Amino acid sequence: MFTDAQNTFSRVQAVTGSAYSEDIIDTGNRGLGDTDISLLINVKTSVAGGSVTFSLESSDTTDFATAKTENISRAYSAEELTAGRDSILLRISHITGRYLRVKYEPSATLTSGAFTARLVEGGQTNR
Repeated sequence: MFTDAQNTFSRVQAVTGSAYSEDIIDTGNRGLGDTDISLLINVKTSVAGGSVTFSLESSDTTDFATAKTENISRAYSAEELTAGRDSILLRISHITGRYLRVKYEPSATLTSGAFTARLVEGGQTNR
């Protein structure tokens, strides 16, 4: 699978509490509409201390004052979020806002955990 730096939200971003991706993606004048893209999340440092839910948010403004959740994952347990595991792939069928970001939502304060997140076309989960 090919990845693109322009479509990357986080690069080994440490997460201990509720957090947003280090970067946002500007899709242009409007949202992408119907798509065949996925949010690909790789665990770079194993999680300890709770489960994590991942979501893709969009907005028409860079401050995300009117953020809309485009898709949300189930809660992944710490046992599932180990470094080097198979990727988490969250399919995105429609995007309405111009700007995109990822939200990391732990169930409790984490003592460790880091992720890389990016948009990919299609999606393949094997490493």
